Amino acid sequence: MTGAGWEHTDAWILAAIGAGTRHDELSALVGAADHYAHDIPSEADLSRSVGRLLASGLLAEADRTWEPTPAGRALWERSTGSGYDRVVSLHEALTSVPLVEGRWEVPSGALDLAYHRHAHPFTWRLPRRRPRYSSRGRH
Repeated sequence: MTGAGWEHTDAWILAAIGAGTRHDELSALVGAADHYAHDIPSEADLSRSVGRLLASGLLAEADRTWEPTPAGRALWERSTGSGYDRVVSLHEALTSVPLVEGRWEVPSGALDLAYHRHAHPFTWRLPRRRPRYSSRGRH
């Protein structure tokens, strides 16, 4: 299959990973994806797009971190614009790359946790509150 099968989500995820940014947590990828498309990828989208980008040689993974390969970095450098325009430009650039299908296994519950960390960046680090017991009416 040739580059005609690339989807917009693939470009969105590649834009979120960036031109050399290493994401040590899935929450960083979720935050960057939100920046580019004002949306959060679903588990299916993430699994398919990261899998395709890895299998096609545009991303490398080590210890659950991703970074563009030289081919992925070259695509990034050829693309233009910022924000959503960068995603559109990357999608156009992807058409020149042969598509290899692949899947990346999203760890169970990891995307929900990443979204929570992105949406509530400070609260997830706080210790859990102890339940309060009312002494009202007790003397």
